Amino acid sequence: MNLCLFSIYHTNDNSNIFNSKGEKMRNEIRERRRSLGFRMIDLSLRSGLGVSTIWLIEQGYDKRVSPETKKKIAGALDSTVEELFGGFE
Repeated sequence: MNLCLFSIYHTNDNSNIFNSKGEKMRNEIRERRRSLGFRMIDLSLRSGLGVSTIWLIEQGYDKRVSPETKKKIAGALDSTVEELFGGFE
């Protein structure tokens, strides 16, 4: 299943994968997760989201993160949506 998800988001034009919004999200989430000593599985269990979903967001492949998912990630990382996502929609 993970391979299928990757193929949906994969593009041959790597220059367009990360924009400033995606870059901020992936950096803030990964840095916060690591600062707390969490592995992706830990964040998955705390947030109720799949590891593949977290991986896609951290890698910048999924830039259209729902407000509910943002809240789950922020809560699991003892942070706020604004801190992690910078108010981006």
